[in-house]
Amino acid sequence: MSTHAKFSPSSSSRWLNCSQSLNVTQKETKLDSPYAKKGTALHLMSEDILSGKEPKLFYNDYVPTQKDIEEIVKPYIDYVAKVKGELRLYEQELFVNEDCFGTADALVYDSETMTLNIIDLKCGEGIYVSVYGNTQLQIYAIGAVKKILSMNKPVANVFVHIVQPLKNNFEKEQIKLKDLLPLEKKINTIISNYKNGIFNFEVGESYCRWCPRVNTCPEILKQAQKAAREDFLTIPLNERLDMTPAIKIFIKVTEEEAMNTLLRGGNIDTYHLVPGRKTRSWIDEKIAYEKLWPLLGASKVVETKTEMLSVAKIEKEIKAQKLNIDLDELIKSEATTVVISKIK
Repeated sequence: MSTHAKFSPSSSSRWLNCSQSLNVTQKETKLDSPYAKKGTALHLMSEDILSGKEPKLFYNDYVPTQKDIEEIVKPYIDYVAKVKGELRLYEQELFVNEDCFGTADALVYDSETMTLNIIDLKCGEGIYVSVYGNTQLQIYAIGAVKKILSMNKPVANVFVHIVQPLKNNFEKEQIKLKDLLPLEKKINTIISNYKNGIFNFEVGESYCRWCPRVNTCPEILKQAQKAAREDFLTIPLNERLDMTPAIKIFIKVTEEEAMNTLLRGGNIDTYHLVPGRKTRSWIDEKIAYEKLWPLLGASKVVETKTEMLSVAKIEKEIKAQKLNIDLDELIKSEATTVVISKIK
């Protein structure tokens, strides 16, 4: 895509609920993270392979590894290949209008059943991305239907898919064409209102978390301050529930700001960093294996051919076999995280 849409499908869960968020984010410069570069590269490689082209050694300074190919690219390609349809389009720019557009990873259209499939590849392994109620894919569906209709091909059925191999997530949902019309109308209304200076803040945990200015959002601060001044016992339960999103977000961003301040070497009166919970691991897995397998049996020591069982699992096996084995010389105990603690 040559330009980035102000009303982009990828951030639609936010601006569909809080169009004012566009004002607090428009001056933010979004830098490509290593994860974003990897995702872009794997999308481009997948497009080349699906289009019958020879994949390149690297894409945008990222060299896909064999693990990337086996765990992400291949499952995605295999999935797309199984979707029925003779018209197959990859990395397609789709428009709701001139202000709202985005790029869909794969469109597959079957003329026999007049079925349109929109498939989205997610390369991450952190957050599970559900296909259900996914506004990004719903907006892609609007643009995809327009595109297919412009090619004089009728559409009777629409399916959206999420392919997130690292989370073993291969979800599919049918979208009714009649449900796309109100969404398109809502999008057009939001954009029209925004251009006329009509917008509002709306606080919500699910979409505020992705806003780059969540820690300075005036509406979150306003609602949190209002809640702090109230006597909660006198407030009806429904009103207290209305306040909780802003309170939760305010607490979260406060904790994140405090952690970042201390990690950078800054000071916060009466607070400091302390080691977090300690975890136990093997000092040297090879040495541990060589000592333990004659006593427990090889199959009871390793989880895979290359990975030892955890210390806790080995201890459980020792207890099950009623053996007396001292592991102290084989394990180490160390804190891998830090936490904020009040100075006593």
